[in-house]
Amino acid sequence: MVWVASSTHQGEEEQAFAAHSHLSRRWQLSLLPPLPPLLAIVPRHVERGPQVLQRLRTLHPTRSLALASADGVSQLASLDVLVLDEMGASGLWLSVAEIAFVGGSLV
Repeated sequence: MVWVASSTHQGEEEQAFAAHSHLSRRWQLSLLPPLPPLLAIVPRHVERGPQVLQRLRTLHPTRSLALASADGVSQLASLDVLVLDEMGASGLWLSVAEIAFVGGSLV
């Protein structure tokens, strides 16, 4: 399952990650398909991508996180979170997502 947190503002990425962690724990306890949920984060300003990734890595060092521009897309099957840092990428991810959150409403 793919879900997207799009157009996020500073602080919303951590909240989306907390929701994703809860979802992942529920997935582990269920009989759902073999691939775990994937969170794609699209910061409102994509140039914040590396900063978002670093902050999440600092807070959650054991989780599998990647930046899309750093070949993160090739690692999708093993990722918890993919941070998108390229203009125009959100449309594709929103088209395949089962759940979408639009930022700006939590901060």
